[in-house]
Amino acid sequence: MTTPPLDPLGQTIAKYQSNGQQPLQKKKSTWIGFSDKTFWDWLNLVGALLVPLMIGVFTVTTTIQQNQIATDQQQAVTLKAYLDDITDLMLNHGLRQSKPDDDVRIVARAKTLAALRGLNGGRKGALIQFLFEANLIGVYHQKVAIDKADSPIIVLKTANLNNSDLSGLFLAGADLHDTYLNTADLSNSILDYDNISITFLVNTNFSNTNLVNANLSKSDLSGANLRGTDLSGADLRGAHITKEQLAQAKSLKNATLPDGSKYPSKSYPIL
Repeated sequence: MTTPPLDPLGQTIAKYQSNGQQPLQKKKSTWIGFSDKTFWDWLNLVGALLVPLMIGVFTVTTTIQQNQIATDQQQAVTLKAYLDDITDLMLNHGLRQSKPDDDVRIVARAKTLAALRGLNGGRKGALIQFLFEANLIGVYHQKVAIDKADSPIIVLKTANLNNSDLSGLFLAGADLHDTYLNTADLSNSILDYDNISITFLVNTNFSNTNLVNANLSKSDLSGANLRGTDLSGADLRGAHITKEQLAQAKSLKNATLPDGSKYPSKSYPIL
């Protein structure tokens, strides 16, 4: 039986075999040390790299949470200590009956400003509400809805209330003259009469707030939210505020506008 002729590739293989040589094979391109790795080897390698990373992330996250808890606990202690101190000054040292230059008032204001510096927004709001209801920064009558404080016992002038959460508070008559309230939340609060002659009100949220007769002259209200705010009778002379912001107000009845005119005026027509 005649053997069919070999094709060119077969002839080449036969030639190498007759000489005792193996035919040439294409070399595989591999990384040294990785060519014999199995799937489980790769899985173990990835695990060896990921585990330390995950431990590191967990450690950092836990540390942050612990720091937040510690900070929250410290602020709770600060607020409680402040309330205890002011209560003691009222009950045992005649704070309410003191005169403006009495030492007890000076101590009370110093303690108040120090506490405000160490508290977050929500606790600042609680501190301010405590002072108001204790008649220390204003006058609160349950039967008379609104009353004006002629001489607040604790003056908060220049106090830093930035980022404070004062939303929903009843502070009618509270004296917050010249306090810093940048980005504070005063939404749904009652803050009327001339109690907030404040210069620093950038980005403050006044939505649905009662600012009847408020003295806001020369205040910087850049970016403040005045949606639904009652500005009836408010003094806005020289205030940094736009017509668009005023257009959001609930009422500007009898308000003195930034240009000194009474609302409504040619510059600020009826909204």
